[in-house]
Amino acid sequence: MQRLLFTSLRRSTQHSIRHTRLPNKRNFLTSKPKMSAQISLGDILSVSIDATQQAGKIIRGVWQSGELNVKMKGVNDPMTDADVKAQQMIVGLLHKAFGTDLKIVGEEDCDTPPVSLNPNTSLIDPSKVPEEFKSVSKSDVVVFVDPLDATKEFTDGNLPAVMSLVGISYKGKSVAGVMFQPFVNNEDESNGVTMYGMLGMGCFGVTPKRRDGKELVIATTKSHSTPELEKAVSHLNPAKVLNVGGAGYKSLLVLKGEIDGYIFPITGTKKWDSCAPEAIIKAAGGKLTDKYGRDLPYFVDSPQPNDDGIIVTLQNHEEIISKLGFKTQ
Repeated sequence: MQRLLFTSLRRSTQHSIRHTRLPNKRNFLTSKPKMSAQISLGDILSVSIDATQQAGKIIRGVWQSGELNVKMKGVNDPMTDADVKAQQMIVGLLHKAFGTDLKIVGEEDCDTPPVSLNPNTSLIDPSKVPEEFKSVSKSDVVVFVDPLDATKEFTDGNLPAVMSLVGISYKGKSVAGVMFQPFVNNEDESNGVTMYGMLGMGCFGVTPKRRDGKELVIATTKSHSTPELEKAVSHLNPAKVLNVGGAGYKSLLVLKGEIDGYIFPITGTKKWDSCAPEAIIKAAGGKLTDKYGRDLPYFVDSPQPNDDGIIVTLQNHEEIISKLGFKTQ
């Protein structure tokens, strides 16, 4: 029987009118566990797609209301009502579908009230799910949720960078994920853009394209630069550096072939930022590793900060890692 079921690492936030400091701490919510069960990762991916789309409606509604209720969790690290309400929807649907013993690591520290909607488990064709993922032990699965990636961009009105991210890990490896853009391609009130992938099944909603330019073009952080980062970037001697927000959005630029790599070899991202993009990037034939070229661990008790950064590419990954010049201790 499972004991630990929902994990949340609290980050910091800024009220649009008054500034409130919140403590940084890790909270564990424990519900009455359910018996271990076999589940399909295809079903979890289907509900994750549905959940991010439902969360997108919430995010758009908060934006349209003009009442973001911004709080600061830290420097350049805001949280809004949309972050909390979107996470409650995503986690609520996942727990309703698979029980509260499904382990979920969410960015926001908030309760999860029951949801009235019924989760959709029919969005993924079961015949397309790789055999190894059709029936797995629930105890080996962890879901990582970033309900609103690029919150700073959200508060600044840079809406295309905003995403909901849900990553699915199995035995500590990122194997499936969803990235949902609630503010793109919805001028006709449709529900935004959904991108998802699973190892062995491929990626959908975006056509992967390897950039074929001769000069290196990269993206890195917009708001968390450091001398160490600047030094690492200089080793690559890129022709162009895009400073944009959102781990999901920068990973999407890699997928679309608009940049050669997303380079962030310092601490700053968390597992909920990287799990979903990693699965989709790998499903497209690319790589997401730390600055040493190592895979990231995605267990429920793995350290949540990616202290050794993330490097995201569709090609030439080892060459970029080599040029960055980091040596393992």
